[in-house]
Amino acid sequence: MAKFEKGKSGNPNGRPKGSRNEKTTYIRDWLVSLIGSNSKRLQDNFARLPLKEQFRVITQVLPYVLPKQTEAKISADVDLSTLTDEQLDIVIGNLIEEMKSDNGTE
Repeated sequence: MAKFEKGKSGNPNGRPKGSRNEKTTYIRDWLVSLIGSNSKRLQDNFARLPLKEQFRVITQVLPYVLPKQTEAKISADVDLSTLTDEQLDIVIGNLIEEMKSDNGTE
């Protein structure tokens, strides 16, 4: 006898977006510890690599370190030509702050 009806889960909302399961968390913590405890040796080995290989390593690691860049689409019914320079500076500053918070860079 099945625990749940076919096609239905015991948790219909699923795992919250962005949350990690226990194995992922364990593996991530283990890798951080492994890299941290061997950082000097890793740096020395990296320095010995040919420049082309150093570049390859960096390009392969970057996607895991930097946030993914996304296109920002903004829509507004504002005639920017009617704004003063000070008002434009405020609008631009607000947009920059909003983009930073959306990308998690604050």
